[in-house]
Amino acid sequence: MALVAFTLIQLLNTPAELAIGVMLIAAVPSGVTSNVLTKFTNGDVALSISLTVIVSLVSIISIYIAPTAAYALTMMISSIFFIFIIKKNT
Repeated sequence: MALVAFTLIQLLNTPAELAIGVMLIAAVPSGVTSNVLTKFTNGDVALSISLTVIVSLVSIISIYIAPTAAYALTMMISSIFFIFIIKKNT
């Protein structure tokens, strides 16, 4: 899969940012693929399936929490930075 992604990146002459994202997605197995690869390598399939289920359930919640948390964190950091600048200039 990574070889196909690399070939497409080279043929389509994609920007570096997009190329990195495509290579990451192509190189990291997810969902059912990770469970199959775990079985092929004689790994702990029960653990792999459990982690897949947990991550899938957490993603349902985190997809709504992440933007709110990012906004709150950005506002907090900018407020601290703004206060620091005001105190430094006075």
